[in-house]
Formats: sequence, C-alpha cells, structure tokens
Amino acid sequence: MMDLESSTGQRVAADRPRRLAVLVAAAAAAVVAGGGFAVTWAMHGSPRVAAGPAAPAGVDALPGTSTAKPASSAPSASSHPATASSAPDRSSARTVHIGPMSLRLPVGWYEAGVSSRYGRTEVCLSDAQAGAPCDLRVVVLDQMQSGLSVDNYGGLFAREMGCRPVTAEEITTSYTVRTVGGRSADYRAFTQTCQREYHLEQWTIPTWPAIQIASTDEQPEIAADVHAIVASASFSEPDSGHRVIDHGLLAGHSVNNDRTHLALNRTVWVAGGPNNGHDVDGNPTTYDYTLAPNVRITDHGTLCGDVSDPGTAHTCSLATVLSRIDAHKTGLVSLDFDQSGTVIAINGDYRP
Repeated sequence: MMDLESSTGQRVAADRPRRLAVLVAAAAAAVVAGGGFAVTWAMHGSPRVAAGPAAPAGVDALPGTSTAKPASSAPSASSHPATASSAPDRSSARTVHIGPMSLRLPVGWYEAGVSSRYGRTEVCLSDAQAGAPCDLRVVVLDQMQSGLSVDNYGGLFAREMGCRPVTAEEITTSYTVRTVGGRSADYRAFTQTCQREYHLEQWTIPTWPAIQIASTDEQPEIAADVHAIVASASFSEPDSGHRVIDHGLLAGHSVNNDRTHLALNRTVWVAGGPNNGHDVDGNPTTYDYTLAPNVRITDHGTLCGDVSDPGTAHTCSLATVLSRIDAHKTGLVSLDFDQSGTVIAINGDYRP
C-alpha cells in the first residue's frame, strides 16, 4: 500500500475552494487513440511549494464516533436515490451488481434505492438495524464528466454530499492509496459537524469507469460491515488503466510521436486542520499524459497569465501554457479525460 502521508509532506502555498461535481452530464468525448498512463517521468524543474505539515496519519477505524444515532440527524429520505427496492431481502447475505463491480452485502443489508441520471448510476445500500435511509452510497460513471474529485467528499456524485447544515469545518482525517477489488483506489476519511460529529469514509477508483464508495455516517455498529462490503468488491472486466480524474502541478512537457505530453505532479487537497484548503505535495512522482490535438484550455487561476480571476474563465494557446510550465508559473490545474485516458481539457484552478 502506498501511503501519501508523512510528517514531512509539503503543501502548495495557496488556498483551494471545494470543487463540486457538475449537475449536468457532459456528452462522452471522442476517443483519441494512444497515450501513456501513470508512467513515472523525471520532473521538469521543481514546483514552488512551501514546507508544511501533512494531514493526520491514515486510520482504518475512525475513533471518537458517537454511539447514538438520533433520527433528527439522519439524512433525509429525499436525499437518496429515488427508485426504492420493494420488499428487500435482508435475511441472508447477498451480492449486488453496480456497473462492472459486485459487492457482497452482509445479513441485514439491502439495496435501498437505485437511480440513473446525469451520466451516473447511483446505488444506496442500507443496514436495516441502523435505521438510516442510506448508509453507503455507490456511484459509477456512465459518461465522462467534468469537475470530478477524489479529495472532496462525494466528489463523483451529481450533488453536494454530507450532513446539512455544516456548523463546523469539514476535516480530512486521512488520505492514502488502497486496493479495492484488486484496483488502486484513492482513500479519504473526513469528519463533518452538523447537529453532531459525523465520520465519513470514501474509496474512489479513478480509472474508467470511475467508481466512488462513500459512507454517510459511519457509526461503530456498522463500521465493520462497511469495511467488509468494500473488501468484498470484485469486477467483471479488466481495469482499463485509463485515469479519468487528476489534478496537481504541471511539472514538464515533451513531444512523443508528434503528440504533446504533460508531466503532472499529483497533489492531494486537504480540508481542515493545519493544511485547510491546501494541496499537499507528499508524493514526488510525476505522471505522463497525452494531450488531444484540440485540447481545451480554461483558466480561472494562473495557467494562462499571472492574474487569477474566479468569476471569469479565460483561455489561451497551448504554446502559452507550455511556456508558462517552463517558467513554473501555471499553478494548480485539473485535467479532464476521454475514456482512452487522453487529456481533452486543462483547467487552471483558482487560488485566492
């Protein structure tokens, strides 16, 4: 298991507002052949970062959860998928199939609802004993999307997730890379405070078709079941190996077979704590991605120029972006991909 956490982690000295998943599905982009995926590449220059503490060390069992589960603090029934299962079987363990993934549900768990909208299929899994409308949410992409995130809670869902209203800051308590069903998954854990403190876990498989599994209120009495369900994951098809979500610092560029490649130094956005709203650069590895010939460039930050503008999107030529990479001036970016793993858009992220 590769762990991105350490006491010597570094963070980019700029705030980062939360990115929410878009509500309207984008049409699937045209597949562009070729491209390299997650290939280690020597860094082209050094991104400017400021030394800072990393987020707290990763945890498998989240401490300090409340043993009570007041009905008033449970998510509303309207927040879970609209199509509910009738007379669900709760008397025995069973397997549910969600896209290419299968999960084994323990006795007492059932599929409480399914919805397909905004280019996503979402499934709600519940424990009959816990009494909440949805204890574990699973989403799989049916179409390529923009605005995705592995770092925000619910960053693949078509709406904001979590308890409401949040009366205290959301805190990232753990970030690392784990394995789900033999595939690499970006793991995050959070706390949110509404009427009380909520403990949340999230596993994101970032390769097409991207999948996110998110607990909604991990009480001690269901934590073991949640972990067992995630550990039971299996897939009916091979991993595509084509990542559809990534962000970080542009560390270099090159040309291979007449195609432009970018080197991305991946970072982790951390909410709360000493690194609140910052990207932590705890992994010096860079990743090689191939650009589509007509790659879109949209900038709210410093991708195209030295002055960021959160309210107005700017654009510029790829030549401008490449020259700013050489000068280490592009700031943090998010990349959009097609299903082949080719970059179809470079988005400069705003930093106040």
